[in-house]
Amino acid sequence: ADPTSPNPPQVSSTAILLLGNPGVGKSTILNAVAGQVFFNAAASDNGGGVTVDKSEKRVTVEGQEYLLVDLPGQADARPEMKAHVLQQIN
Repeated sequence: ADPTSPNPPQVSSTAILLLGNPGVGKSTILNAVAGQVFFNAAASDNGGGVTVDKSEKRVTVEGQEYLLVDLPGQADARPEMKAHVLQQIN
C-alpha cells in the first residue's frame, strides 16, 4: 500500500489500558511501554500519584501501533463500576 496515496489504508492499533486500585503504578507502566513519559499522575497524600482524568496516546513500538489509555484508579469491580469504566473508554 502506498502511504502517499489520497486514501491511505487505515492502521489498526491495539488498545492497552490498565485497571486497578488508585496509586499502584498504572501510569508508570504505560510510560514504560511508550518508552517516554506521556502520563503524569497528580501527587497524592500517600506519596504516590493518582490519575484524575482519562488520557490517551498513540505510540508505535517495534512497528506496531498501540493506543495507550490511562484511566483513574478503580477501587472496586462492582457491576456499576464496570459500567462506569466502559463509559470512560468509549
